[in-house]
Amino acid sequence: MHKIILLFFAGSLMMTSCNEKTNKIHVIFVDITLSTRISKKENAKKFSMYLKNMLDRKVKGGEEVVIYPIHSWTESAGPIGEWEMPLPVDINWKSKWEAKIAEIVSEVNKKCFTHSRINPTVRSNTSLFPIFTKLKWLSKRGKVEVTIFSDMIEDNVSLSFVELFGRIEKAAVKKLALKKYAEIKDEISITGTNITILYPRTEVGGPNNAILPKVEAFWVTFIGETGANLFIADLS
Repeated sequence: MHKIILLFFAGSLMMTSCNEKTNKIHVIFVDITLSTRISKKENAKKFSMYLKNMLDRKVKGGEEVVIYPIHSWTESAGPIGEWEMPLPVDINWKSKWEAKIAEIVSEVNKKCFTHSRINPTVRSNTSLFPIFTKLKWLSKRGKVEVTIFSDMIEDNVSLSFVELFGRIEKAAVKKLALKKYAEIKDEISITGTNITILYPRTEVGGPNNAILPKVEAFWVTFIGETGANLFIADLS
């Protein structure tokens, strides 16, 4: 009798822990500038499929998903959407889960690609540093895990990697990264945060091939100073 009561109690604890909301936030940034290959029709489809599979694999019930665009006005951009994933509380959980993921992917696809209100002027440049300001405030809500879909090429009137990195050496690029971190470090609070950068590349390559090693060196140096954990891969 005692064993039955203990087993029932243990099972109840396990069910309770599985059905409780957590304070983890999956923050996703999508680079929709015209220079990134995500904007190409075939890559938009690949991105949407990757996003669907990533959400299904990485996110758990009760966790939040927040998705932002990257473009000229990243600083002032609001989220594409914020969602809380359903908890496994009833027999319909799986269908609710699949519906929620479909809703997220559909909303991102609509607002970024098929029915976007973001005009070509806003898409013409890339502003990446505001990502870290947004993460500072989001981290106050809970533990954040970050995924960035971007070629990570800063390109605006203040700083253009395309223009600058073609004429300076990698050592100078790393010094620039340290300088940029020193300038905005008070706006950054992501120590211990996992950040994954996924490059939207294709088999044909791209026009900025020569500067890509320097771009990567910049972000490895910059994010290394923040104390975050950086992972880099190709979007495939």
